[in-house]
Amino acid sequence: MRVTQGMLNSNMLNYLNANNTRMSKYQEMLASGQKLNRPSDDPVAVGYAMRYTEQISRNDQYQRNIDAAMSNLDFLDTSLNQVNEVLKRARELAVRATTESMSIESRQAVAKEIHQLHDQLVGIGNTQFNGQYIFNGQKTDVQPYNPNDTNAMYDAADPGQIHYAVSDGITIPVNVSGERLFGSKVTPGNEATSDNVFAIMAQLEQDLLADNQAGISASLDKLDSRTSKVLDTWAEIGARGNR
Repeated sequence: MRVTQGMLNSNMLNYLNANNTRMSKYQEMLASGQKLNRPSDDPVAVGYAMRYTEQISRNDQYQRNIDAAMSNLDFLDTSLNQVNEVLKRARELAVRATTESMSIESRQAVAKEIHQLHDQLVGIGNTQFNGQYIFNGQKTDVQPYNPNDTNAMYDAADPGQIHYAVSDGITIPVNVSGERLFGSKVTPGNEATSDNVFAIMAQLEQDLLADNQAGISASLDKLDSRTSKVLDTWAEIGARGNR
């Protein structure tokens, strides 16, 4: 085949254009800091990059969920510690009130402190974290317990759970229902036998005011039972945090 000067010139121009195209591509990569700027650069690599970007985005969301979950669980841990301390104090007072040497006046004074402890438990039951009621299941915008007198025992907290996704296919519950922590709501007429913590405290207060030693002694078993359930729930919250 005869090679003409025109062919040589044409090849040189093709090579120059190709070099300019590559130079423009590298300059664009240098300016953007990215190897892939459009799908045509490398369709296969772009597919991988899109999947990696999606996974990174999911991981970032999981990390935010984990941070939020830990904040909720830490706050729950503090609240359950408060409940436990209130029940411990109530039991101490009940044990002291069972002694035969205690006067009626002294038991009435204890009853006043039990009343305050009851109100403190109601306050804990209505605790908010970031503007949400933590013991009312999924109804976080509704106050679960009536703060007036002894009506809280008749209120039912929402039993729903709130789950946060912390990895692919893995969710962690970040709340505890008041139904589980404080006991199911009381049916009128069953106040004296209920396992509801508000009912237990209210009955103990009545027995103290009435100087009913048998009733005061009976409250100890109820307090122990409810405290045991609180401790079980508290341990579960710790396990969720560790996970």
